[in-house]
Amino acid sequence: MFFRLKGVTVGMKKASIHLLVLCLCWLFGCSSTNSPTTNLGGVSNLSGWIVPSKESRYVYRIMNQAHGSSAIQTLFDTVVIVDAGLSRFGKSGVVACADATGLTYYHYESNGDLSQIDSTTPNAWKVFPTSGGPTVTDVTVDSNLSSMTHYHSAGQRLYVGKESVGLLATSYSSLHVLETQAQSYMDSSHTSYDSTLASTDYWFVPSVGTFGKQIYDYSVRNRTANGIYSESGSRSTIELIGYYPK
Repeated sequence: MFFRLKGVTVGMKKASIHLLVLCLCWLFGCSSTNSPTTNLGGVSNLSGWIVPSKESRYVYRIMNQAHGSSAIQTLFDTVVIVDAGLSRFGKSGVVACADATGLTYYHYESNGDLSQIDSTTPNAWKVFPTSGGPTVTDVTVDSNLSSMTHYHSAGQRLYVGKESVGLLATSYSSLHVLETQAQSYMDSSHTSYDSTLASTDYWFVPSVGTFGKQIYDYSVRNRTANGIYSESGSRSTIELIGYYPK
């Protein structure tokens, strides 16, 4: 299970592109007196993933930093599994996670991949190649939105390899996946444009059923018709600091 963070940017002129929405629940439900545990919980599937049970919680620390700034904004968030074992969108054994805007669904594939459907991908499962398989490429969009505006969008997810990651005072085996996304708007005269570039490194930890760490880099570049150029961006680092399985 992994979750996508929504709008974690600092000092940016625009919100994050919708393809990089991360599912976070602003529940702050970590006031329990129980200590975080590394008890695996859930049920292990044939590919080695722990499938989390209903009401399991993951607590994350999020550190946001604008490019070129030394200031760091720190947040703490809790993600809750609201249901499991569901049949959704042609798959069974689906897990549901609630966030501030709705539900996100996840499926642990038998080959070891991880799939997702949420409001940004409502019609197709988005596959992360955690099995070590080939790079997954999104359908490239290259079209004229109007007689004045051209739109281009492309993205892919690449398996990097197995790596050790330190979490919860323990070293965990993780599966590193790099996602890249690009989106641009350009006027018909090519004198002005608005482009966004984003990359997310995920360290998925099958033994806890989710990602343990993410590093999300985002940049936006703009040029107006009169030649004024601007660039801004941010980095968000998200780490698992509490795991409460059911």
